[in-house]
Amino acid sequence: MKTYLQMDGDKLVEYVEKREYDAVVLALRDAHNRLEQQLQDAVKRLLEVNDEAIESAYWSSWTSTQIVRNLFISAAKGEQP
Repeated sequence: MKTYLQMDGDKLVEYVEKREYDAVVLALRDAHNRLEQQLQDAVKRLLEVNDEAIESAYWSSWTSTQIVRNLFISAAKGEQP
């Protein structure tokens, strides 16, 4: 990114070329939108985990809370639990 130093009164000010600034802003917006969509998809998958799967995971082992946690992590990742 090109930056230019200029004096503004008694202060040294750094300017960034607007075209490059706009490109950075667009890239950040795109990344934000993709991340937001991924999070929405993960929440949707978590909400799709049914009560039977949770109960089955809970009662399947003495480490039941860890099993349920793993169930939700798998669901959020889109893996088949």
